[in-house]
Amino acid sequence: MTADLETKLDRLTRLVGTDEGFYILALHAFVEYFLRYEKRYGEGPTFPELTWAFREELLHDYGEGFIEGLHCLAHLGSQHILTNKVRHAFERMDPEEAAAATHLFVSFCKLAGIDTYNQVHLLRRSLEVWRQSAWMSYAGSATG
Repeated sequence: MTADLETKLDRLTRLVGTDEGFYILALHAFVEYFLRYEKRYGEGPTFPELTWAFREELLHDYGEGFIEGLHCLAHLGSQHILTNKVRHAFERMDPEEAAAATHLFVSFCKLAGIDTYNQVHLLRRSLEVWRQSAWMSYAGSATG
């Protein structure tokens, strides 16, 4: 892994437990960075085109074999709508959406071959932080 990639993953781990929308936006920005610059898919493709190209590359590389987690690429593409809501309408996201984004991101990292790094393990473990945040949010709204 390049030092630059590790630095970017470090930045993501520091966002755990903060604003859910910015966290989701950052996860998607990392995916986009990885596909554009580490995989060299270039500046032109849209986010869904990038995830589709990665999917096609994986299918080509694996041949007829089953690829665990491949579905995450389609889900990332459809979840990308949330990032536009954060960027363009400054909308809030909830902890459940952050947990879902984390799950998809960790699956993406496995497909990309970068899931063995400590930062990705930390992000996987952060699912509990988002679940706890969701519970606190729910408990607060139930009593208020």
